[in-house]
Amino acid sequence: MPIMSYLVHPAPGRARELNAKLRRIPECDVFPAENRELVVLVTDTTSKEAEQQLQREINALDALHFLTLVSSFEEPLERPLSPNSPSEIPP
Repeated sequence: MPIMSYLVHPAPGRARELNAKLRRIPECDVFPAENRELVVLVTDTTSKEAEQQLQREINALDALHFLTLVSSFEEPLERPLSPNSPSEIPP
């Protein structure tokens, strides 16, 4: 499950519009800055393909000036057990 964080720069004067559009996308968590027209965006998708589609959707927003990837992390859906782990995980 890819989890990405971005700095999002809106087109001049369009921060509120961009925030509203991003909030309507289910995979997005939006954290607007209080002192600048800047947004921290965290996305959580089910696959790399879903993340790529989401990036295309975000980049197509006309209120977006530019998008900068800050961090990414992909959690495997199933984690292999290490040799020192118990064979069963308690509920």
